[in-house]
Amino acid sequence: MSRVTEILRSLDRKERFAVLRETLGFDPTAPELGARFRTRLSTCIGVPVPAKAFVAMDYHLDWIQLALHLAEISGIAPGTAFANPDFEDFNADQEDIDLLLAFENGDAGRPLTHLVLIEAKAYLPWTNSQLASKTRRLGEIFGGDGTRHDTVEPHFVLMTERRSRNIQSSNWPGWTTDRNGEPFWLEYKLPCRRKVTRCDAAGRPDRRGDHLRLDRVPRPVG
Repeated sequence: MSRVTEILRSLDRKERFAVLRETLGFDPTAPELGARFRTRLSTCIGVPVPAKAFVAMDYHLDWIQLALHLAEISGIAPGTAFANPDFEDFNADQEDIDLLLAFENGDAGRPLTHLVLIEAKAYLPWTNSQLASKTRRLGEIFGGDGTRHDTVEPHFVLMTERRSRNIQSSNWPGWTTDRNGEPFWLEYKLPCRRKVTRCDAAGRPDRRGDHLRLDRVPRPVG
């Protein structure tokens, strides 16, 4: 396990995923990735993804930025204050990545920790403002070409049931898109879901209505 991965694990305080790990009974140190997912992700990013990797959900971008910094220095004991290394956006918000994978892969002369940052959507469409904000921050963390940290190679992937047609990625950092300037996509199947709307007797949405309407959730198109 690389020092980056070790620190990433130590900073992960998301109880939702901890509960999921406990419920499903998989190894929290290196859960087994599904074969189908692993194969498709390997094709998507162009790097073989191993069966076991560090996995985290809703992982704060602050934690990633700090882990990369701490991996390059040493001697900071818990409870000891240290200078903010010009992290302008640190603790400015709670921006996170939906799914983070970390694994080691590389030749003996240049071992690499691959960080796969997956942003997922299910029943809501993408917004360009959200993606612009996230990719801007990722550019600050990893650099415009993704080489700010010598021993780390980042990958940014959009995961949804079908590709969105209106994503504006021309201003994203170069490493977050393919050679054609398009996002890296990982498609997955979603179960049919329904939503409840409060309405009047005629079915018209009404926050104070005394009826409820059950609708099928449409697949996002945009």
